[in-house]
Amino acid sequence: MSFIAESYAELPQTLPSGCAELMRAAQEGQASCAEVRCVPAARRAGATVAAAGVIRMQPTPARASVILWTVNLTSIAASVFSYVYLSYYTYTLTGSLLLSEAVLIAPMVMPVLMCLVINRVANASTPRGALMAANAAGLALALGTFLSVDQHVGIALAGTLAIGLVDAIQRVARTVAVKRYFSAADIRYAMPITLTAQFIAGAIAGMVLSFYKGDITPQVAGVITAGGFAIAACAAALLPRLKPVSAASTPALQAAGALATLQNLLRADDALRSHFLAFVIVVSVLQGFFNVSRVTLPLHVLQLPQSHVGYLQIIGATAALAAALAFALLGRLRAGIGFIGTLALTTICLLAMVGCTVAAKMPVSFSLFALYMFLWEILFFKYQADLVTVTPQEHMPLVATFQFASVYAGMLVTGFAGSFIAEVAGLTTTAVVFALLYALAMAWIAMGARTASRAQHNAPLQGERCESAPAPFGDDPWPARPHRLLRAAGADEGHRGPHTQPPRLWLAAATARRR
Repeated sequence: MSFIAESYAELPQTLPSGCAELMRAAQEGQASCAEVRCVPAARRAGATVAAAGVIRMQPTPARASVILWTVNLTSIAASVFSYVYLSYYTYTLTGSLLLSEAVLIAPMVMPVLMCLVINRVANASTPRGALMAANAAGLALALGTFLSVDQHVGIALAGTLAIGLVDAIQRVARTVAVKRYFSAADIRYAMPITLTAQFIAGAIAGMVLSFYKGDITPQVAGVITAGGFAIAACAAALLPRLKPVSAASTPALQAAGALATLQNLLRADDALRSHFLAFVIVVSVLQGFFNVSRVTLPLHVLQLPQSHVGYLQIIGATAALAAALAFALLGRLRAGIGFIGTLALTTICLLAMVGCTVAAKMPVSFSLFALYMFLWEILFFKYQADLVTVTPQEHMPLVATFQFASVYAGMLVTGFAGSFIAEVAGLTTTAVVFALLYALAMAWIAMGARTASRAQHNAPLQGERCESAPAPFGDDPWPARPHRLLRAAGADEGHRGPHTQPPRLWLAAATARRR
């Protein structure tokens, strides 16, 4: 089912019989799990409670997942193919490694420089519309770029910048699509499954160019790229239609720009702020080290032939794909990663990151590198799924836009800083510095989350959410005191206490914070 019930009045017409009974507290914004009586039946019917008094009917997760996977595979393969081919073609025309690298890096700059434009486009349409429009634009840009690139080398740079902008819009739209098409329980399964296409697409594009780049003319490359975008646009058209979700409108938000709105949102929502910062740190540091080490480790540390750079890329891509499948399996089994599990994964990941630069033998070094890649991708999927889960649906385009802008800016900083440290002091020193930076930054975020959590638990009760947000580092080790849950359960009955309500509803309220 793809219809979304946006108001209390629509519920009797859109939900199955017996699912539309809500207590009046839900209309007043004070609904808890105990106060939404139709939750079990609504969930069986495919609905999720998104907010007080609002029940959203979800489309078939399997169908949406397959379509998004296809869009990811074809559009990312087309984008990566165009970046690498245009970089290679620039080098063959000019012989300049600097220009070739500029063409390859140019798409990474677009999410940072054009974040306001990307946010406006993502907010102006549904995920389906944004994906269709972006891929149609990619098709036109690919044909225009590849049919004229032999006339001037600057067209290659302009083309990668334009396709990079389209790619950035798609990344935001795909994240918003996961939020819109999947329930909170399914996000942890849908996110890694849809992103497996990213790893496969990169591998396909890389292999095609590795074996046939000398035989592919710009015109043929244009047809390949345009074909990928065309398939992605057609697949996006098959996504279920949804109503646009407008951002919450208040005088303060109307007067503020996108960046100011994000700052106000992060300042007001402690959980969202913690997850946002944690995701930026995870990607900036761990992906930044990967960008620095994927060439430096085999060539300069281990003194291996140039072919081993490709082998290390294959190892990294395989480990990332295995991590995506493993995390998807955990999501399907409803098995989360708690605080201790996150801490253990992080510790082993950082040790493997440093260890791969210390090991003198290639099998040991590459094995540790594979372990580092596997664990960091697991952490990536965890923090990405948590961030999507806690972000309000109406603010998902805004958060996704600045999420990608922040991580790309972070990767540029860590990439340049890491390259400088590796040049001056070696890759091992770079790994140690990155590990310390990561540990200190995440400890600071955890302390802030703990302080905010305690302050929230000590504040006067203003109503409880139906489903609590995940803690940024796993299950909250400082849960709310039991008597507050009892107060939540009795809030709608004149504060008469929990035992005056039906036992099943009281039990649901008492366990809401534990789920």
